[in-house]
This record gives sequence, C-alpha cells and structure tokens, in this order.
Amino acid sequence: MQRVIVDRADFHYIARLVPVSQPVDHYSLQISSRWLQAKNPDEERIKLEVLLDLEGVNALRSLINEVLP
Repeated sequence: MQRVIVDRADFHYIARLVPVSQPVDHYSLQISSRWLQAKNPDEERIKLEVLLDLEGVNALRSLINEVLP
C-alpha cells in the first residue's frame, strides 16, 4: 500500500508499507521522493527503507497518534 504524504508543485514524498514474505509478520517501510524538475521526473529516490516487525509498525503508529492532536 502506498500514499503520497507530501504533494507540492515541484516534488512529492511517497510512503509505502508492504508485508514481506520473509521474515514472516514483517513489513517494508519505504519513503521516497520524486522531484518534478529533475532530469528524469518519474524517477523516485529512496530516502528511507526499513524492515519492521508488527511491534515496530505499532510503535510507529503509536508515535504518530501521540504527536497528532
């Protein structure tokens, strides 16, 4: 699953959270950017890529919920 998390006139940040087959019950979290003024504006550049277990995904969700009003 993916979502555009920042959508500006000249760039986008995209977040992806995808279950992986191995290790079981783990997820790939990827944050990438796409700059529309770049030489290849369709090319995404990975800014962050981590492998999380369910506990890690829930900790991230908890952090976001604590910060948001």
